[in-house]
Amino acid sequence: MAGDIRRHAHGDPKLLQLASELDREAAALDRMDSLAYKRLEYTTFGALRSKGEDGMTLGTIGFTSQTLALMMRPEDLGVGPAPFLVVAVTTDKDGTRLVESAGRVLAAASPRAFACSIVDGGARVLDSGSGVALSREDELGLAYAMAGTTDEVKVAFVRGLLDDGAASHWYANEKAAIVSLSAWDDGLETPPEAFVAYEMLMPWLRRRCPTWDPAVASHHDGRRCWGEFGEQPADIEGKIRAGDLCPGCRRLFGAAGVDVDQLMSLVTAVHDLAARPAGAPS
Repeated sequence: MAGDIRRHAHGDPKLLQLASELDREAAALDRMDSLAYKRLEYTTFGALRSKGEDGMTLGTIGFTSQTLALMMRPEDLGVGPAPFLVVAVTTDKDGTRLVESAGRVLAAASPRAFACSIVDGGARVLDSGSGVALSREDELGLAYAMAGTTDEVKVAFVRGLLDDGAASHWYANEKAAIVSLSAWDDGLETPPEAFVAYEMLMPWLRRRCPTWDPAVASHHDGRRCWGEFGEQPADIEGKIRAGDLCPGCRRLFGAAGVDVDQLMSLVTAVHDLAARPAGAPS
């Protein structure tokens, strides 16, 4: 492992320091007798599985936080600083390509309004895999780990399914969202890039306007507005394809300090992205 880290370090002092620490630990393990090794194994296992007050394993929190911090080598899309600034954390290359495609569309629509930093593969350590339920413990661990990396809004795009079947969960204190790419139904006409773009903007709006919650119905006339209730893929698709904000939601976001004209340019960009044929270049 130390050798792999050095090959990818490119002179980074923190990564080289980590590789040296691993070398020292490996040498110490080689010198241990079998009884000492068993003691260490038992102690390490206990530490990794120890529970905090919220039920999260303490060892996992520490390991994942350190891993994400070291992997924070983002690719920036857009012009920073921008009012709509999101850090997207992915699991695999396909997820990264989806985020890159969606991010380019949003940045092109309003280059001084939207910027996105991408952490390629940063969520891999806790993702359960495509179509497999993501445990509540690992979901919390990922949210907590992202909380310590930056003060900006973070969005993790994972392959695992969330335990309640929702497309995403928002953690206000951590300024982080967990989004399941597997929740997006392949049978829907809207391409997944539009879903990713939508999920990059929604957490930022939730942070800027904490009194607004898209999980709570605020309209009673069935309108298709981005501020309306709906967390299932079919509901999200309807809002994306409507591509609009009702007057009430415009006033709500405007009162929270959101530039509504900039927001509408991004909403329109997601709408136009949804109308593109599958496989069309972004």
